[in-house]
Amino acid sequence: DILHDGDLYMNNTVDELHYLLQENFDEVIDEFKDALNKVGSNFKNFTDTMKNEIQLHTIIEDATSFVDLINDYDAIQGQMTSVISSYNKMTASLDAINQAANAPQPGG
Repeated sequence: DILHDGDLYMNNTVDELHYLLQENFDEVIDEFKDALNKVGSNFKNFTDTMKNEIQLHTIIEDATSFVDLINDYDAIQGQMTSVISSYNKMTASLDAINQAANAPQPGG
């Protein structure tokens, strides 16, 4: 009888191990697959969102830089107008000095 009980115990143990190893392992694999699919989907959504946010941020930076460039150009253009006006005044003054220096002196 002890051999029969031992055999029955071993058969039950083998059946339980088979169930645990096969059925539970398959369930764990299915859970892992579902979790990986969810993570993959969530990560794709995250990266798509990040791409859009980064692109929007870049566009805003480029637009701001362009506006700053236009403002700087306007400021430089205004200063250039002033520089050209000063240059013309200096040229006229130098011409007047040159003419006065080269003009015949009275009594001389």
